[in-house]
Amino acid sequence: RIEIINKIKDPYEKGLYLLNEWKNFCNYIREFNVLKVVELESISYFVHNNALEWFIKAKEEGEFKDKNLDLLLKIALCYKELGNYDESIGILKYVYNLNHDPQILIYLADLYYLKGEYLSSRLIFKEVFFFENYFDIDFCDISCDVFFNIIDKIKRDGFNDFEINYWIPIYGFIEGFFNVRRELIQVEVEKIKTNLNSIEKSYYSDDGKLKQNLKPVLIKNYIILLEYYFYQEFDKNKFEQYLDKIKNMDSLIYEKIKNNFNV
Repeated sequence: RIEIINKIKDPYEKGLYLLNEWKNFCNYIREFNVLKVVELESISYFVHNNALEWFIKAKEEGEFKDKNLDLLLKIALCYKELGNYDESIGILKYVYNLNHDPQILIYLADLYYLKGEYLSSRLIFKEVFFFENYFDIDFCDISCDVFFNIIDKIKRDGFNDFEINYWIPIYGFIEGFFNVRRELIQVEVEKIKTNLNSIEKSYYSDDGKLKQNLKPVLIKNYIILLEYYFYQEFDKNKFEQYLDKIKNMDSLIYEKIKNNFNV
């Protein structure tokens, strides 16, 4: 690998090569459940420390300046892997203000989790999974072990790799990780209900793969409204209405969600 890096002239491409190799390595060791060993920490430090040096050099050479958000994002992720969480958070907040990419929020939530600021972390994670409707999540740079436990449970229940991200909100709620809330404004509630009407029509008129993918999307939105009518604007009839919708779709999931509300 060192020989290949030495042949690459551009500092940005050098850093990118290191991170890509690290990502491939992570996918390999994750597949074989080799996640936490001292050797990995040493390799990670070598990769990210060297990549950071190349990215900073690329930034200082002026070709990218501060406008290249991709470069700044990679610098932030290197700082995170090297344990400089505050520096990473500052850069990520700057990048997110210029590009509202939900993946950046995932990185921020992960950093707050690493810092031990669990409430902030869980609230941001929930915002992405429940309200951003973002399913193309890259977990390679995520350290929060809770997610890997949730993913393992989803896999054990027979869902394939494509379905995992759709079911994370539901399983995360059942496991208690997403049992945090922010208040909803009325506009948000009405928007969720309007979207639900459309998704329900598609769900109940389809018998194939679309129905399979829409099921967790519906349940996720039902959970949002269950929380709203249980904790924020208590309405027993509406609460039971949405609980029954889940029961009609999946009785096992229904029982687990119901238990979370102690009803």
